[in-house]
Amino acid sequence: MPSDARAGSATRTAREKVHTWVGALVLTTLAFVSAPGRIIPDTKLDMALNPGGFLGRALHLWDPSGAFGQVQNQAYGYFFPMGPFYLLGDAVRMAPWITQRLWLALVLCTAYFGVLRLTRALGLGGPGAQLVAAFAYALAPRAQTLVGINSAEFWPTAVLPWILLPLVTVRSPRRAAALSALAVVACGGINATAVFAVLLVPGLYLLFYRRRLLLWWLPLTAAASFWWLMPTFLMGRYVFPFLPYTETSATTTAITSLPNALRGASQWGAYLPGGFSPWWPAGNQLAGSWWLILATGLVAGLGVLGIRRSRHRVFLASTLLLGLAVVVAGHTGTLFSGEVRDLLDGPLGPLRNLHKFDALIRLPVVLGLASLAVSVPWRRVATVLVAASALPALTPGLAIPEAPVNVPGYMRQAADWLNDRDGTVLSVPGQQFGQYTYGRMMDDPLQSLLDGRWAGRMVAPAGSVGLARLLQTFDERFASGRGSPGLAQVLARMGVRYLFVRNDVERGVLGGAWPARVHDAIAAMPEVRLAASFGKDQGQKFTSATNSFDQRYPAVEVYEIPAAASRATVLEGAPLRVSGGPEALLALADEGLLDDGRPIVLNAGEGTDVASDTLRRRELSFSDLRGGVSPTMTADQEYLGTTPTKDFTEPGWADDQSVAAYSGIRDVTASTSAADAGASLGAGLMSQHAFAALDGDPGTQWTSAGWGGAVGEWLEVGFERARTPSTVDVAFAVSDLLGPSVSRVTVETDAGSLTQDVRKTRRSQRLKVPEGPTTRLRIEIAAIRTKNPFPLGTRAAITELRVPGVTPQRAIALPRSGSTVVFTGLNGYTPGCMQGSEGWVCSGYLAAQGEEGGGFVRTFTHLGGETRLTGGAIVSDPGLVAEYTGADGVRASSTLVDDAPAQPRSAFDGDPATAWTAELGDEDPSLTREFASPVTLSELRFDFAAERGITRVTVTGDDGEAQEALISAKGVVRFAPIRTRTLTLEFPGAPAIQIAEVTGPGLPTLATPKAVPDSCGSGPTFTLDGSRVRTRLVDAPAADVLAGRSVRFVSCRTVPLKAGERTLALEPGSFLVATAALRPAAQTPAASTAKAAETTRWEATSRTAEVQTTTGGYLSVPENFNEGWTAVLDGVTLRPVVLDGWRQGWELPAGASGTVELTYGPDRLYRLCLLAGLGLVLLVALLAALPGRPGAPARQPRDRDLRWGGAAFGLWTAGPLGLVAALAALGAARLLRPRRLPDALLVALAGLSAGSLVLAAYLYPRGLAVLYGPLSEQVPAVLCVLLAVLLLTPPPRQPLGGLLDEDMAEQREHQPEQHGDEQDEPEVEPVHVAAGEPVPAVDHQ
Repeated sequence: MPSDARAGSATRTAREKVHTWVGALVLTTLAFVSAPGRIIPDTKLDMALNPGGFLGRALHLWDPSGAFGQVQNQAYGYFFPMGPFYLLGDAVRMAPWITQRLWLALVLCTAYFGVLRLTRALGLGGPGAQLVAAFAYALAPRAQTLVGINSAEFWPTAVLPWILLPLVTVRSPRRAAALSALAVVACGGINATAVFAVLLVPGLYLLFYRRRLLLWWLPLTAAASFWWLMPTFLMGRYVFPFLPYTETSATTTAITSLPNALRGASQWGAYLPGGFSPWWPAGNQLAGSWWLILATGLVAGLGVLGIRRSRHRVFLASTLLLGLAVVVAGHTGTLFSGEVRDLLDGPLGPLRNLHKFDALIRLPVVLGLASLAVSVPWRRVATVLVAASALPALTPGLAIPEAPVNVPGYMRQAADWLNDRDGTVLSVPGQQFGQYTYGRMMDDPLQSLLDGRWAGRMVAPAGSVGLARLLQTFDERFASGRGSPGLAQVLARMGVRYLFVRNDVERGVLGGAWPARVHDAIAAMPEVRLAASFGKDQGQKFTSATNSFDQRYPAVEVYEIPAAASRATVLEGAPLRVSGGPEALLALADEGLLDDGRPIVLNAGEGTDVASDTLRRRELSFSDLRGGVSPTMTADQEYLGTTPTKDFTEPGWADDQSVAAYSGIRDVTASTSAADAGASLGAGLMSQHAFAALDGDPGTQWTSAGWGGAVGEWLEVGFERARTPSTVDVAFAVSDLLGPSVSRVTVETDAGSLTQDVRKTRRSQRLKVPEGPTTRLRIEIAAIRTKNPFPLGTRAAITELRVPGVTPQRAIALPRSGSTVVFTGLNGYTPGCMQGSEGWVCSGYLAAQGEEGGGFVRTFTHLGGETRLTGGAIVSDPGLVAEYTGADGVRASSTLVDDAPAQPRSAFDGDPATAWTAELGDEDPSLTREFASPVTLSELRFDFAAERGITRVTVTGDDGEAQEALISAKGVVRFAPIRTRTLTLEFPGAPAIQIAEVTGPGLPTLATPKAVPDSCGSGPTFTLDGSRVRTRLVDAPAADVLAGRSVRFVSCRTVPLKAGERTLALEPGSFLVATAALRPAAQTPAASTAKAAETTRWEATSRTAEVQTTTGGYLSVPENFNEGWTAVLDGVTLRPVVLDGWRQGWELPAGASGTVELTYGPDRLYRLCLLAGLGLVLLVALLAALPGRPGAPARQPRDRDLRWGGAAFGLWTAGPLGLVAALAALGAARLLRPRRLPDALLVALAGLSAGSLVLAAYLYPRGLAVLYGPLSEQVPAVLCVLLAVLLLTPPPRQPLGGLLDEDMAEQREHQPEQHGDEQDEPEVEPVHVAAGEPVPAVDHQ
């Protein structure tokens, strides 16, 4: 070669290297400018905060530190490469955020350099085209979506080109397979599905090019994956199966349409918000921004065009279409979509997130892009589009900007304090993800900072079904402020010594669990004490008794629970056999049935000692931490959700479920209900189910919840027998929160229908019914008072529906009988007041009526005998509260809510933390107080609970003479002296007035008794099979009544019961029942003791405990039951048993004494697999290092005519419509001759499919929702099917590389001179290659 040519070639080579490294620098910069200085929630927070601790725990299969003991989910996958990378950063004391950004840069650059090398090896494009392709891959939509939040899921995709590269460039079969397998090792094992997905691409390549190499590649790849593959199978055998309780296939496939899959926006999480901003910022823009939808669609179209031109068309097209077929499987409109979703929710659960197969689409697209972009015009277009589609990586960036700068010092101080002490820590309240006032972290930092045992409720359950139910119940109690001594007792029984109270949770995601609520719950557990607090106060200054929800507390507080169970306990005595859920323990504790520490065995079938109603038939929306629970369902009521798993239940518990049962009617149903699990509107309003319209309580109502609006919503009552009502009385709710009121309804029966107008009133109104007998009556909303033709989001509500001659009743029916029967109430109830750090706050927005409103009806089967009724109840009637607390002489014109702290007595009780608040509609509120003896008054002082605008008050005494006086700036008012036994204070024009205290000379403070009356009749009154059962309150502090806490009651006398089915009902109006129990009047407590077992060795998977018992019993460990644990005493294996519905136990025979060896058996095999996996990786590395003989070169696959495969593709991905479109395209292709089709047609089809999505989103909110389905589904699917058919149609014969002749010169111009051992890639010549002829490959040994 002439010297000037060599110089030019060297210059070009140097320039290309500069361009290459500038590209890498750009990617690294993008990693560092994303939320700089902040610890982002990428994959696992432990990697940034404590990689050594996490990897140390991963050495064992069983982790006793988290979630009351669990098998960790794929923790071993972090052993390489992610774990060592972060471990190195931690070892050199690098700032965590810098280590994170270096890892992100490594991920992006791995993908970038991999595609650069692969395109060169395949001879695709020139340097410029290869750079465009590399950027398109490294910053593909999926990469931008995942890298900043779950980089481990994208990492196998980044490594994929390196897995494929040795198979292309190395001629020695053994070395090629071994080098490829080593790249598979680099994929890690964090996400097994993602690794499996990328392995399909090299598998297909070998099938097309080097089939014999499969004999080497398959076993070596399996060997390289052994270190994580076998632990995965082992984990699957023993781990708690959490997948049924996470996202369903209906969610994961909802957006995996053909255009979304083709352009790379098939990650469902990117379409979801997270609090106030999305968790996936770049992905969220790529999912919804119209210009990005078009840009990514056109990039994919360019890639498809390049594939059609490429000499690798058959391989690339087959891979692309296979990827599309997999990713769109299960999406609505695809063939067998329902069956596929059922499989994904069942045996194929680990593959549920089919978007992980995006690599099968993305790599062929970018390789096609390299083929196309060698043409200068196409390269310019591709560069602009790739750059545009990559803009979200710059702004908003790859990571959430709300990530914290660091874990605050108070968290580390709290963790250090806890690490110095022994005992399990329970974090409250529960959280969906780790979102705090200092930043959003996805994970709770406690898991990284604590050395000991801890747990907390999060959106993904862990450990066991029983634990999930208990944590859910605990969280409901803390979030609603309903603590009790029984709650503390159960926590102690579980070994919880410390409550870690998070007052720093991001307020927007609390879901009602305000810090004040949590503290209310703790205040109801007298023995729980504050042990430590850390951090500055969070929250706002108290300004109002009606809206100061977020009051000030230290960032975190630690409360200590006394008498927490030890890590091993010997429970001596016979177990108590209970029917119900694990949450029954709280009711049993509140009823004093757990005082002896007796072991509990749940749902053991016959021989039940205690029957409870706690295991109710219900439906859960698992993604909703709070509010996603349905009311109790009837035995035959249909579930509404699509997921096959409806609740946290075990297979053997079905016969112990309590159900709702109707009497007086057959059933009552509704189109939708705000009480439905996962209701789109009003989630958490459990009292607003269909029966609420029939319960006779005007304070409850049925409320619709459809997004489509109120029109068309209906409520239907089914009768037990045919009836002929001529009219019905209906009361509709009128509220701005619901939207426009109902104006017309249709009353429908078996005899016909009548449409009639209704008035705008909350009062009951009479509606006509079609003449004739009927077994049902439906009221359907026909119109509402609005001119909007599309009133989306409006709702309708019926507070009362009365049918003449019909007296409906709804009861909770228990399935089992027992000598003791325990009932629970307040399901879904939240009080309207809570006590904050500075004052009580009361509001209707805080209140939530329970499932039964003020009612309580239970049907059960009893064995018969003398019983006593006991329980706990809240005094709910304001008049009764005033009577019991010495305030029956204080009245008001109105009160905001009925809860005790908001009653008028609060204005005179001497406690500035309480306040009386009038209703907003009370324009001239007034207070009246009667005195036992006359008082003389001439001056009053008002302390207002909110910034006041009140300047006047009218004072009236016994003589009836009203004195109007001005209130000074200090709240003082003076008036002519009066001597009176009655004081009336009127505040004209002051609605919703808030008065904390009224004081003054001569005005006595209202005295509060220590306890309320305990006479017979002071407690709630029940009816038992029609007979009244009166109760009395027992040791009920007045303070508990005033705080709205449950107080104890007991029947005045024993209650005789006959054997058989019985009904217990509360006479409503004065009390809300929390728990009730019918127990034998002469019940003798069983002999049972609980004592700590001495432990001489206590490690993660190997332990010893000293036991001694005379009568037999159980050895209990407060960790989740797991089949992997074995207990051996004197060479005999003890029988394992689940205690309390969740914890590990073993049965001890009578006279058992000695040392029990506890061993987690699978752990030894797990560690052997890790060790063997390491050995196999070293063996693969040795096989890769040894020189080998060249094998046969890769052969170019025959460029087959695969167009008829388009018909199968169309049928699978778009159903019959896709098949018709494919056949039409095939017919047109034969007529038009493919070679004459313009190149831009493929790009146009991809662009039009993306444009159809944009148009659908544009028209939907503009009154053309009817077009949304066709434009977002059918039209783009047909266009993509046409694209596939054209792709499978062979193009005219092209020069090698699939490039136009005029483009080959540009490619050869950029090929560096190659000679000798410096050859890195083949010289590509513009020659035609016949089918079956060898393809040039690099002869690397």
